[in-house]
Amino acid sequence: MGMNIVGNVNGSYKAPKIDLFEIAEQREVDQQPVKTVSSIFGKDTAIKVNISKEGLLAFHGSKLQGSYDLNTQIEQIEYMSEHQPVVSFTNRLGIALQDSYAGVAYENRPSVEDQGNTVLNTFKKIADEIVSGYADGSRVRFVEDSSGEDGYRRLTMEDELAILQEEFDEFVESRFGKKYQEWNIKQINAINDIQKTKQRLGIGDGKVYEPEKVPERFAENLIKEGRTYIGGILK
Repeated sequence: MGMNIVGNVNGSYKAPKIDLFEIAEQREVDQQPVKTVSSIFGKDTAIKVNISKEGLLAFHGSKLQGSYDLNTQIEQIEYMSEHQPVVSFTNRLGIALQDSYAGVAYENRPSVEDQGNTVLNTFKKIADEIVSGYADGSRVRFVEDSSGEDGYRRLTMEDELAILQEEFDEFVESRFGKKYQEWNIKQINAINDIQKTKQRLGIGDGKVYEPEKVPERFAENLIKEGRTYIGGILK
């Protein structure tokens, strides 16, 4: 599944630029019914009050019924924008690999080497996104942390790269490692047994499937390449 990270959605989500003073002024002045008072001439005279931004700030920051704190509103907007659900690194790696299979027949499926390149290139792309996002200040990420004031801890670039590396290692091992190879052989053997049974019954095409042949130390080498790439970034 990958670690549960929240943030400003890969740097693409920006907090809305709202002039709360302007909104408040519009509501409290322009939309407010005109008040009438008795004049010295005995007639009702309409008056309209213009409130300065300083006055609005004082009013909306007060505890009067119906008032709200503009600073609190701004803080809430910023907090919400920086705590959006973010797709985990593990899921992004998986999606990239699945996309490489999209619309491809079994016999034309990508080779193990091609699959490895897809996963490694996606890993590098994510790493570059992390680095550039922290470099220009657009990337904000948090993880759940009970010791944090609001239950979250803000990540550094190094924190994120470490999480990415860990999830990449686990993904590669689960997809190309020894346990996967053993599982794949069992699955293919079971499918071939079904094919043989169908053929004896006069149904099916009798097609025989071959398990994926993962080169020796393939997973280990991919993980090593990933760590080398991150090491180059952190130099």
